[in-house]
Amino acid sequence: MCLQVYTQSGGTWQESDRVTVGDADSWFWYPLTGQGAVCAFSAASTEPAPLTVSLLRTPSLGCSEPAEYVVKEGTVYAG
Repeated sequence: MCLQVYTQSGGTWQESDRVTVGDADSWFWYPLTGQGAVCAFSAASTEPAPLTVSLLRTPSLGCSEPAEYVVKEGTVYAG
């Protein structure tokens, strides 16, 4: 699963960075496309901006541990 960050430049939104949430290939497609796929998401409009996300692994396994990041000037850093 990829977390993408967009910044506004010249009146349009441009992707400025992306980061893989969790281990590559550790997510199942079905749970992430259904209702309840995002267990928790929080972000701030500060600079730098803390960002936390928790995703549904499977209905039986439940949600992932929260992954924490910091977005600074459009670039994502591990929190």
